[in-house]
Amino acid sequence: MITETDKYYPELLQVVKDTPEYNSAAWLLKYQIESMIDIYKRLM
Repeated sequence: MITETDKYYPELLQVVKDTPEYNSAAWLLKYQIESMIDIYKRLM
């Protein structure tokens, strides 16, 4: 699951960035996902 998230989240983030109404939330989404991935990798 971590590898799938790590693989596909950059594409999801790009879609969010390209959608004007969600553009301001892109940085928050990126921060949250990267934080979760980092935590789970450390726990594994």
